[in-house]
Amino acid sequence: MVTIKKRKTQDTWKKKKWYTVVAPKIFDEVEVGTTVADADKKVLGRSIFVPLYNISKKAEHQFVKLKLKIKEIKGMTAHTELVGFQLSNDYIRRDIRRRRSMIRAIITFILKDGKKVRVTAYAFTYHKIKTSQKDAIRKIMIDAIIEKARGKSFETFVKDCAYGHYNKDIMKAIKVICPIRKVEIGKCKLV
Repeated sequence: MVTIKKRKTQDTWKKKKWYTVVAPKIFDEVEVGTTVADADKKVLGRSIFVPLYNISKKAEHQFVKLKLKIKEIKGMTAHTELVGFQLSNDYIRRDIRRRRSMIRAIITFILKDGKKVRVTAYAFTYHKIKTSQKDAIRKIMIDAIIEKARGKSFETFVKDCAYGHYNKDIMKAIKVICPIRKVEIGKCKLV
């Protein structure tokens, strides 16, 4: 009679280790989360979306999501680099209403450190406007964003965009054409 050996099943979860994920130096290397893997090389290259609220602890930043990519492992700590950011879709959609206009400007340009960036900016009006006004607003938005980005590295530019430092300046520039309710830089990413 043949006897069948009992197989031992291995629990792969027990082999895995927890790594602490840390934000880039520009955000003071704050701990932003944890990830699990059984080897260091499997953690490298992972992308993580983190709310800016976890870093700044300000309620106004809860709709901003930073995209971080793990670039190196030191011990049980995973260090990240900034890849981009975006506003949540809910935040953008709540400003879209009937009888109002939304102007979207998508710009691709190269920063001082040679990185190619694509930025999406939004402007919201109080009432419907003509297409010629939309085109003029879009052109002013593009020029203002390129002017603000001149001479900046990718990390500082994305940080300033995520914190909303450029929104008021862009709004001042386009207010001449028609009354503007809000201006937001909605997305910034490497291309």
